[in-house]
Amino acid sequence: MRKVYYIYNPKTRTYDRIYPTVRQRALSILRRLFVGMGLGAGSFIILLLIFGSPSEKELRIENTRLLAQYNVLSHRLDEAMGVMQDIQQRDDNLYRVVLQADPVSDAVRKAGYGGTNRYEQLRDMANADLVINTTQKLDMLNRQLYIQSKSFDEVVDLCKNHDEMLKCIPAIMPVSNKNLKKTASGYGVRIDPIYKTAKFHAGMDFSANIGTPVYATGDGTVVKAGWETGYGNLIQVDHGFGYVTWYAHLSKYKVRPGQKVVRGVIVKQNIRPVQTHIVKPPEPLDASAVVGAHPGEQLLSEAVMGVICWHYRSPRCFFSHFLILHDNSAKEKHFFQNSTSNFCKAGALQCQRHRGIMNKIAIFRGADMETRKLYYEDSHLSRFTSAVLSCAKAADGWEVTLAATAFYPEGGGQAGDTGTLNGVRVRSTREREGAVVHLCEAPLEAGAEVTGVIDYDLRFARMQQHSGEHIVSGILNRRYGCHNTGFHMGADVITIDFDGVIPPQVLPEIEAEANGAVWQNLPVRCWYPSPEELPAIPYRSKKALAWPVRIVEIPGYDCCACCGTHVAATGEIGLIKLLSAVSFRGGTRIEMACGSQALALLNAVFDQNRQVSQAFSAKITETGEAARRMNELLSAQKYRMAGLEKRVFAGIAESYGNHAKPSPLSLHPILQ
Repeated sequence: MRKVYYIYNPKTRTYDRIYPTVRQRALSILRRLFVGMGLGAGSFIILLLIFGSPSEKELRIENTRLLAQYNVLSHRLDEAMGVMQDIQQRDDNLYRVVLQADPVSDAVRKAGYGGTNRYEQLRDMANADLVINTTQKLDMLNRQLYIQSKSFDEVVDLCKNHDEMLKCIPAIMPVSNKNLKKTASGYGVRIDPIYKTAKFHAGMDFSANIGTPVYATGDGTVVKAGWETGYGNLIQVDHGFGYVTWYAHLSKYKVRPGQKVVRGVIVKQNIRPVQTHIVKPPEPLDASAVVGAHPGEQLLSEAVMGVICWHYRSPRCFFSHFLILHDNSAKEKHFFQNSTSNFCKAGALQCQRHRGIMNKIAIFRGADMETRKLYYEDSHLSRFTSAVLSCAKAADGWEVTLAATAFYPEGGGQAGDTGTLNGVRVRSTREREGAVVHLCEAPLEAGAEVTGVIDYDLRFARMQQHSGEHIVSGILNRRYGCHNTGFHMGADVITIDFDGVIPPQVLPEIEAEANGAVWQNLPVRCWYPSPEELPAIPYRSKKALAWPVRIVEIPGYDCCACCGTHVAATGEIGLIKLLSAVSFRGGTRIEMACGSQALALLNAVFDQNRQVSQAFSAKITETGEAARRMNELLSAQKYRMAGLEKRVFAGIAESYGNHAKPSPLSLHPILQ
């Protein structure tokens, strides 16, 4: 029903009905129309926002499907990347190892992709992170596929030449086993049998009878056949693929330069132990490095040098060798530096260059091959590769010897290293006649190549202990003149026995000086001095030692003969903590800890101190004072308890003295 409007008329004092005009009616209709349209549009918009349109629903469904497809694609790309990594590892560690080719570096494999602006155009897209990540993975995979395809092309080319390379690689002995007496010297660092210093030997020396045929170790081309100073009659065979073999000290040879040789063909006959060098010859020795032979070896050495000089028709070589053997280091130095005799100088140099021939002296003395001790070359070495020389059954495992090892054998107060050889556990190591014996839990095939892994954390902890012991022992030796007579490296602490009396109250001072050496980060030098240098070195030792002697020096603190492993610098020790000094067998026994062991010990003490502080309700730095107060309180309580007991027993005696049955309260008058 339409509303009817009235207005009061004061003149007639009545209400008159109002009739709207056409304009007013039109405006009212328009107003209502617009309001209705607005409400309808707003409702429609709200409905669209809440429920959406059919097209939007379809777009949402399509977007969800695309996201799912991107996720599946990303997952498949991850799987493809994993497969690609496996292929790359097989390529580097299998195919290229078999074919003796260098692996493809990570820099090459990962080059050509990445950067911040490459995918900038994708930032405006919805789900930009997912799209960019997927696109980046796809680009990386395409790049790695390209690099891998090039690598496989190279591997295919290597396979085509593999048969030829196998023919050329030196793979047989230069002399037959039936004619081979012994391997006089192996490849690597050794103590020179003549000059008694640690030298690098770049070849293999074989001992055989005069006239023994010598064979080419692989197919190749003879590039030299003739006389070479220091090597006598020499044959050089270039096998290609980076291999060159040298055959030295020949009585005669049957090949000429440019001639092709096949593996197993006779190239020479020897008149002395065969010396074979692969890739390159050893560097000539400096004349200033000449050292004299021991007195018992002079006659034999001179006899051998006589044979050498006769063979090489060089009397000056023997003359200079004779002068060197019969002179001390000072005269020797004067001879080389100040002599005006060019004849003698030239002879001495020639004598040096004939080092490979002079190894005959060592052969006559029965020199044996020793295990190459990699732990002396790099004490921080934790992983290495070597060949198994022998494997024998023992009572508690298998004894394995290697051509080279980084496992330190038990000795000098230091326990042997543990670890694994090709995954086989190494329980212990010890040295036997120059060879390091590894006690393994399972056998290893002789001749096989193995990878050794050292328990490095244990090795490094022992190096910290041993180097810290040297610092403390050096300080005590300098201050009190005492020498250590015993040394034991335990699992938790080190014990050192000294032959002098060391007051316990000086331990803090000694500890502060020792840690001062640690904080200076001084170099720890380990070397073998020459026989002439050794007498002048004031090194510590429990007993007289014969040359060669390994010296460990910490400048300003210690110089001692030692065969153990040590840190490269004192800063690696970290911390030295002296624990106690007690009398022991007329001397003093000191307990100490270094490095990680000292830290573990201090952490345990701190944890106990923290528990004590909580029990006493005291600060962690005031537990000593709290313990003192607790002792005083306990003493006072004990005194009071003694008085109470005296009064109780006095009351009991008094009750029984009155011949009356004591009551419970009369037994304890102090309670009344």
